[in-house]
Amino acid sequence: METPGERGDRVQQLAWLPILLITEQEELFETYSREEGIDEAYHDVVLTSLWVYLLHVSHGLVRDRFGAGTARRAREIQREIFNREEPDSGDAIIAALDLVERALGVDIHSDPDRTIPFQMPAELAVALALLLGLPDSPDYRSRKAKPSDYAVHRMPGVDWRLARVLGKGRQVLTEALEPVLGRLAYVPDLVLVQ
Repeated sequence: METPGERGDRVQQLAWLPILLITEQEELFETYSREEGIDEAYHDVVLTSLWVYLLHVSHGLVRDRFGAGTARRAREIQREIFNREEPDSGDAIIAALDLVERALGVDIHSDPDRTIPFQMPAELAVALALLLGLPDSPDYRSRKAKPSDYAVHRMPGVDWRLARVLGKGRQVLTEALEPVLGRLAYVPDLVLVQ
């Protein structure tokens, strides 16, 4: 992906930064997937899930540092970047980011039978949402998932394995991105007029 003429705009730089970091670490992330023993049938959904979840993490870091308006603008620039690279891919990423945000907004404190109280780990909620909601997943459900769907995967335990891959990816991205964002000069919080 090229970044011509976009070096001077700070929000454009914020949009490109996670894309470049994730691209540089793609091989490492694939290693995590192999270490977890995730079946090759899940290769595409693991890669897509990592991209989407790590973009979500980067949006959170940008929002925390520079404000919600700047984070929204960076996200829109990323949509444009991906759509230029491959038509409609940016729109698909935004739809997948919405899946992540909805998954993180669900407060699950018990199993589907409501017998065992627990707090679902964030990465597990995201893994389940993406495994069931991304069309390139072997576990894709074209309808809204029900709790009984969560235990039915082509590969038993893939949800937990993907959650661990997402957690490792989050850690790598956060460790790389936080110091860079901390050194960046002030970026005004943009107010997007709709």
